[in-house]
Amino acid sequence: MNEMFRAPHIPVALLAGAVLAVSACADDGDGEMSRAGSSQLAEPGQPVRSPSGKHTLEIVEGEYGAEEGGGSFWRVRIRDGSDEVVLDSDKRFSARFVTLALWGEREDRAWLYSSDVGTYYFEVDDLGSWSGHSYGPEGVSRNEPAVPPELVKRAPESFGPEGREKAARIVRERAQQQSQRVVCRRTPDGEQKCERGTGGSSKPVSPDDPRLNLPE
Repeated sequence: MNEMFRAPHIPVALLAGAVLAVSACADDGDGEMSRAGSSQLAEPGQPVRSPSGKHTLEIVEGEYGAEEGGGSFWRVRIRDGSDEVVLDSDKRFSARFVTLALWGEREDRAWLYSSDVGTYYFEVDDLGSWSGHSYGPEGVSRNEPAVPPELVKRAPESFGPEGREKAARIVRERAQQQSQRVVCRRTPDGEQKCERGTGGSSKPVSPDDPRLNLPE
């Protein structure tokens, strides 16, 4: 045999490993990527299977109208194992900003991070209904799911130490603003009553307080 066409000797074990690696990232024949773990980002035309393999995360790309300034946006769509759409979110994320979409590390919970409007996650309840939730500074004080490590790595400005401190600061500022907020309501006997803050810390406010904007 001509030496130019002789295939180099490659150990069988190495060949097998290469085949498995290619198979893990190959199209499964119906246009969907095989399950790739939470490090695999979903993009338009590149859907990603969930950790359980039961759902597929798709990114639908659209265009803003001229009256909205133009440009493209992303939306989240999730399909089940039968290729039926189980979630088709109408929340739009501008593609001109950093936008990352991926599954959680172990659970079938989809995440979308936008450097423009923040982070959202999409999950299914015990009855099989999907819904989306915002994950913002409020998450510091709420019982919310942990952000996937891959998202923390790719967006450290939001989820690293500085991001967490910024979120905690926003929560404190909002709490302070809430304590200064003035709410006015009319009692059943027609008297107007105004209070500052909420809950047991509410304090009566004088009607002469210049911050009051009393309804007519």
